Amino acid sequence: MGLFNWIVNGVNAAVGRNQEFEQLLKAKDVNRALSQMTDNSAKVEAALKVYDTQQHEVMNRPNKAVFGKKDPASGKRKFLRWEEKWKIPIPYPVFINEIALVFLYGRPLKWTQSSKGTDRAFSRYIDLIKSTRFNAKVREAKRLAGAEGQSALLFHTYRNDEGKPDCLIKVVARSLGDDIYFRKDQSDE
Repeated sequence: MGLFNWIVNGVNAAVGRNQEFEQLLKAKDVNRALSQMTDNSAKVEAALKVYDTQQHEVMNRPNKAVFGKKDPASGKRKFLRWEEKWKIPIPYPVFINEIALVFLYGRPLKWTQSSKGTDRAFSRYIDLIKSTRFNAKVREAKRLAGAEGQSALLFHTYRNDEGKPDCLIKVVARSLGDDIYFRKDQSDE
């Protein structure tokens, strides 16, 4: 972002002009555009702590002090040693997530052709599903969404070496090193 754009964006913000999201992106003011988006990173971090068994509360249990018998003269018990408490976290969220994944996507989705005269387009669509490994990506996204609370599929369309349109699919999630910001459209969908 150039110095002029930075000054113009600062003046617009100071004056209180309500800039639209698209205008902010055109002006390359990413920070203000991000402020209009929703960020669930705190919820994702909390969900990851529940999902990861090494971060469960049971893992923070303090060691137990072991005392001997009471001394009849003083009435106090003599300290013997510190004994480590058992810390056995039970991975229920992992199990529940895997069962939900099996119920939702245990078998790949079956695509059917309902319109007539679209054989070539339908076969190209099925080839695209296979070449992008769509079913595996959906399962991976569901597994991460069950663990973190949110994940996304990023579709990148481009022209391949032959000049034909092609697509790549990337799973985006916090545990993969991505920050997810989203903005609902005008119809809140």
